[in-house]
Amino acid sequence: MAPVFPHHARMRNLTYSTEVYADVTYSKKVLDDFFIDDPKTGQRKRKEKEILTQHTAQRVFIGKVPVMLRSEFCQLKSLNEHERVKNGKDCRFD
Repeated sequence: MAPVFPHHARMRNLTYSTEVYADVTYSKKVLDDFFIDDPKTGQRKRKEKEILTQHTAQRVFIGKVPVMLRSEFCQLKSLNEHERVKNGKDCRFD
């Protein structure tokens, strides 16, 4: 798939965004009747008795996030102003 530049996204009425993925681990636990104090937060929580199941999912789609122009994730970050305008990748007034 060809990369989408901000100018093309604007002309086609698209959101200039990137997809966000994460590795997710979730588990099912049995909690004990005893409470412990969490030293980091100071909150009381139930003590774990055992972990029944634990699953890991790789590269789970979380959603899309808008990309700011010339940020680390922007297609224009490596081009200087002259190259951006000359190649038609960006409007010189942006």
